Amino acid sequence: MALDTDIDWPVAPPPQVQVANTAVVPPPPAPPPAGTLAPALEPLPGASIHKRPTRHVVAGTYVVKSGDTLGRIAKAHHTTVRALKAANHLKNDRIVVGEKLRIR
Repeated sequence: MALDTDIDWPVAPPPQVQVANTAVVPPPPAPPPAGTLAPALEPLPGASIHKRPTRHVVAGTYVVKSGDTLGRIAKAHHTTVRALKAANHLKNDRIVVGEKLRIR
């Protein structure tokens, strides 16, 4: 089947390009001369680079609430799911609302 070349096909108008805003971007700073060290970063005021947060495992009991999982309970009490299961003689990850779990 041959195309009829005498048909006027619709042509989309060319896109209109407009310049809205221009921004001047400053050049990046020059690198330090060879053989010199970059300036050291300073810690934020009040921050110490030597302190690490301490984790305190609070021993006691926890009552399971709706939506709780062993993973969330373990994270909230800075322990592991394995430790929770061992302390409570659990064979699987199933817990029930109202159940009391021992936290070590």
